[in-house]
Amino acid sequence: MRSQCHDCGIEILLSDALRAQEIFSDEEPCGDAHGRIRQAFEILCLVNLLRGLARTENGRTALCRIAFVLDGPLAAFSTIAVLQPGVLGELHRIDRLLSPGRLLVMSAVKTGTFVQHFSELDEAPAPDSRIPRGTAFLPDDDYIRENIIARTTDQPWGQITYFGRPLVVKTRDGQRLFLNLAQPGAELPLTNQPRPAVLNEAIATADRLGVGLHEFLPLRRAHAKAAIPLRIGTAIIESLARPR
Repeated sequence: MRSQCHDCGIEILLSDALRAQEIFSDEEPCGDAHGRIRQAFEILCLVNLLRGLARTENGRTALCRIAFVLDGPLAAFSTIAVLQPGVLGELHRIDRLLSPGRLLVMSAVKTGTFVQHFSELDEAPAPDSRIPRGTAFLPDDDYIRENIIARTTDQPWGQITYFGRPLVVKTRDGQRLFLNLAQPGAELPLTNQPRPAVLNEAIATADRLGVGLHEFLPLRRAHAKAAIPLRIGTAIIESLARPR
């Protein structure tokens, strides 16, 4: 993917904008670097999918009826944090083409400080004593800084990395759901904004997908059925890449 510098006109590559080369190290494993690059492409794929659907009336109708669910935080960390402002702007632009506030983009968070904090909070002194069943909680910046992640700067939590806000749900059957929920058009910090219009839809979607206890088990089964076998998939890719 190529573009041009707005200032000098020199051709630049996508890797230059993401500063991908800075993540790699000759002395350390490349797992983190690979994860960041993969995360960047996941975000770009989501945005381009939304863009494609938003171009037509039928696509915009579909956008109002589809929940877009990712795995992991709605955020861009490390050097790829440069994507975050553009993602926020594009989600806002697409949401305005619909009924404002109806674009549902969310994700499931299965590990990390938020999951650990609310798991410990829910289990002591007794299960369900602090987080009753059938409740949802949108932690604001003050709660996050006082109880989960200590404040080290004057910036609100997630100001330059997240394009979604944390959401904790305790279903009526006792399942804990840890989600991130986009809120297009809301001013930063997202954690201090009012309740999102699609909150109920997000909770219902996460509950049906088995986010949390079963960690997207229905989606994993669907992917297993739909996946192209390795050998056939390799042959297809090689045939597409072969010069003609």
